[in-house]
Amino acid sequence: MKSIKKISFYNKLFLGLVVFHLVFYAVFRHLYTAPQTFDSAGHMALAFKFAHLFGDFLTGGETTLYDILTTSFYYPPLLHWVGGLVTLVFGKSFNLMLYLVFLSFLGCLVLIRKIVLELGFGEKVAFYSAFFYSFFPFVADQSRLFHTDIPMSFFLLLSLYFLIKSGGFRSTRYSILFFVSAGLGMLIRWFVPFYLAVPVLYVLYLSLWRDRAVKQVLPQLLLGSVVFLAISLPWYLANLELFRIVSAFFAQGEKDDPQVFLSLENLTYYFKNISGFQIFFIPFVLSIVALIKFYKVNKKGTALVILEILLIYALFTVVKNKNSRYVLGFLPVFGFLAAYGFSLMSKKIFKIVVCGFCLLGFFYTSFNQVPARSMEGAAWGVLLAGPFYDNLYIYPYVFSYRTSQMDVEKLLTDVYFQAGGAGIKPVGLASSV
Repeated sequence: MKSIKKISFYNKLFLGLVVFHLVFYAVFRHLYTAPQTFDSAGHMALAFKFAHLFGDFLTGGETTLYDILTTSFYYPPLLHWVGGLVTLVFGKSFNLMLYLVFLSFLGCLVLIRKIVLELGFGEKVAFYSAFFYSFFPFVADQSRLFHTDIPMSFFLLLSLYFLIKSGGFRSTRYSILFFVSAGLGMLIRWFVPFYLAVPVLYVLYLSLWRDRAVKQVLPQLLLGSVVFLAISLPWYLANLELFRIVSAFFAQGEKDDPQVFLSLENLTYYFKNISGFQIFFIPFVLSIVALIKFYKVNKKGTALVILEILLIYALFTVVKNKNSRYVLGFLPVFGFLAAYGFSLMSKKIFKIVVCGFCLLGFFYTSFNQVPARSMEGAAWGVLLAGPFYDNLYIYPYVFSYRTSQMDVEKLLTDVYFQAGGAGIKPVGLASSV
C-alpha cells in the first residue's frame, strides 16, 4: 500500500489511461467480428508467409536469407518479421497480430509522456499529451488494424527519446540506441529520416556549431551511422530495383486524389484531413491557439515544431498519392500542443468541455452504425469535424466496429459516385461479382 501511495497523481491517471485502453480494446475486439480490411489482411498474410519461411529456414529447408530479405519488396518488413516470429511460436492468430500493433500504441503513450517530461514540461502536460493523442480518432483506429503506421510512430518516438537522452550525441550508449531505433524504424517505413531530420539537425547544430564539441560527438556519429546502415541497408539494397519500380507506381495519385499540384484542393488536403478527420476540430483549434501561446515563451521550440510540421506537410503534399496515414507520425506533436493549451485554461468548465468532446468523439467513432449520407451523420460530422465534415458524412462508420463484410453494392456505388458516374452502373453489379 505504501508503494501505491507514493505514486504521483498524474502517474495514477496515466496508469488509469492505459488500463482504460486495454479494457476498451478487448471490448472492441470482441464486437469486431468482420474480416479485416484489405490493407490489414494483406499485412497479416505477409506476416504468416514469413512464419512459413522462418520455419523452413530454421529446419534446414530451401529458404535462404536472401529469400527472407526479398519476400516483401515494397513494404519494409520489420513488422511482418515480428509477426512471423510470433506466429511461428504461438500459431496463426489474427488477434495476436492485432495486439502487436496495439502494444505499439501503448508504447507510444509511454514514450510521449517520457519525452514531454524529459523536455521539462511537467507531469500534467506529459499526461495530457498522452491523453489527447490516445483519443485522436485516427490514432485509435490505426491501433486496431495491422498496419505499419503505429509501429513506425513507436520507433519515431523511441528515436526521439534516445536523441534527447544522448546529450547532443555525447553519450555513447544513448547515441547508439538512437541509431538502432532509427534503423529499425527504417525497416517499417522509408520516410522515417524525414520525420527525424529537424530534431537531429537541431541537435547537431547545438553540439557541433554552438558548443564546438566535435571531438566528443564525432565518434558516436561515425559508429552510430555504421550501426544504422548495418540495420537498414541490407533490405533496401536487396530490393532496390523492385522497390524503385513499385514505389513509382504507388506514388501516382488515385482517381479521387487531387490532380493539380498547385490547386487549393491539393494544398489543403492534409489540413482538412488532420482538422476534420484525424484529431477533430476542437483539439485542432486548441493546438493552434497553444502554438501561438507557446511562441511567446519559447520561440526556438515553436520554430522547431513549425519546421517539423511544414517539412512533413510539404513532403506529402508533393507526393501525388494521398493517404492520411502518411502524416500520422507527427500527430504526437498535436497531442502535446493540445495538452499545453489545456494546461493554460483557467476555467474548469472549459477543461470539462474539451475532455468530454474527446471522449464523445472517441466513443461515437468507435461504436456508431449511422447510415452513410444521412442527416444524422451530417449533424455528427459538423459537431465533431467542424467545416470539414465530409468524411464523417460519407463514411460515418469508418472507424467503427463491424460485424459483417463490407457491402459490395455500397462499395461499387461509392466507386460510381467518385468516378462521376462515367460508364459505371451503380445498381445490380454486386450480383454479378
